[in-house]
This record gives sequence, structure tokens and C-alpha cells, in this order.
Amino acid sequence: MYIKSIFTTVILTLFMFDVAICENTEDKDERSPTDRGAVYISGHISGSNSGGDLYEVDGHHLEEFTVVPSVLYFVASGLGFGADISLHHQKQGDFSFTTVGVGPKAGYFFGSGGTAIPFLTTGAHLLSMRDDFGTETGFGFKFGGGLILRSGNLAFSLGVSIAHQSINFDDIDETITGEQLLIDIGIGGFLY
Repeated sequence: MYIKSIFTTVILTLFMFDVAICENTEDKDERSPTDRGAVYISGHISGSNSGGDLYEVDGHHLEEFTVVPSVLYFVASGLGFGADISLHHQKQGDFSFTTVGVGPKAGYFFGSGGTAIPFLTTGAHLLSMRDDFGTETGFGFKFGGGLILRSGNLAFSLGVSIAHQSINFDDIDETITGEQLLIDIGIGGFLY
């Protein structure tokens, strides 16, 4: 599964780069939104309410909500460093847990003068998971790429990434890990 996820991420990212390279052959503005000193503020929100025999426990639906704001400051043309904050809440009946992650992020943006900007990003998170039994801590990292479609300062992003999380459960003296293949759709803005 993990190798298949990596392969899928690479293929989708290469496709998005191909679309963006064709798009970026048009005339460029004098100043690029990813020039040194520019800032990119973005985020995505998701939520779900799942039911049926697969998701219900004692008649309770599985409810999830995630919000991830992000900021990048461009230190060189196309190269940005910043931070992510992630909040994920899951509830089913009387049981719920919340995971908060915060950490550094880096991104490289290609062909940034056009309306389509392909990018690669990576980041790491310190994680804190709180449930009815206490608080657990862990670590996560993510690598991915995608495409930003922009109109002036406003941006719409589509990305594919692979994430790995590791949570230390002290009460059972065990570390549990997992991977995710993520497809992110978000909105953002360039300040330049």
C-alpha cells in the first residue's frame, strides 16, 4: 500500500507539472508572487459525517472535522519557508479525540509568473492527541506536490501528498504509526 501511494503521488504530481508548464508559456508579470519577500497564506477545511454498518457503532455516526492553515515566506525566488498548524477532531457517540499538530514547512514553486504554479512541499509536525483517557504525543511528516491556479493574488490549490504519523501511547507503552495518501483542495492568497 505504501509503495502504491508513493507511485500515485509521483504520477499525479508529474501530471500537474505538465499542465502548469504548458500554462506558464504566456506573458509574465514584472513581479512574481513567489519572488523573495512575498508571502503565501493558505489553508483547507474538511468535514464528514459517516454512517451505515461500516461506520456506525451502537447507532452513532462517525463525525470528523479538519482545518489546516499555513503560511510561507519566500526567502528566494520560488523557495519558501513557514509553518503549518493542523487541527483534527473526531467524534463517535460519547468518545471523541482531538489531534493538534504544529511545525515547520518548506516549499518550492516552479514557473511562478503564470496563472498555474506547480509546487513541491514538505513539513514536519509535533503532534498532541487528546481523548477521554488523556493526552498522547507524537511526530508526523508530509511530502507532496501540486498545482496552484491563481488570479491576481487569489489562489486555488490542488495537491497530493503522503503523510506519516507516529503517536506514543504511554498507558500501553507502545508507539503506533500510520500513513495517509492525501488529496488537498484549498484556497490561499499571495502578498507581494
